[in-house]
Amino acid sequence: MNSQAQQSQTWNANKLAEQARWLKTICDQPLVRFLANERGRELFLGLDCSPARLTVEQAGWRLGFTVDEIGILMSQAKIQAVTSSIARDGDTSIVLNQEERLRPLGHPRKQQSKYFPSERVRELESNEVWLDKALRTIRMYWRIKKNKRALMDNEQTTGEEADGD
Repeated sequence: MNSQAQQSQTWNANKLAEQARWLKTICDQPLVRFLANERGRELFLGLDCSPARLTVEQAGWRLGFTVDEIGILMSQAKIQAVTSSIARDGDTSIVLNQEERLRPLGHPRKQQSKYFPSERVRELESNEVWLDKALRTIRMYWRIKKNKRALMDNEQTTGEEADGD
């Protein structure tokens, strides 16, 4: 009888392991990950109350930005690049300055997880001026990056033509 119980437990453990492998295979599919993420976003945004701190992704959901865009809005260097570029051409008050940037809690290092105070994100969510400046900052950042890339490509093409002569 003891042997039968052990066999039954072994069979159940093997069946459970097989189901876990199958579930992992299904969950690793891009469409399933996307749908799970979208459903999680909908559930999170539908909450009446939110946690005291938000992850980068949750803050992005609340503010309407992607994770990459939140990274731009946090970065001192990226905001500095935008403001210095605009300073040559015009009015820097149309983009975020260093004091207005999105600041994570606890001064995390570059590779550490970032969290934001939920109250601050709620304030920014309803601040039309900040949202406008944030969007302009992101657009300017990508424009600057695109122009630098085009300039580098142009220099490489010019250098190759000079080498060929």
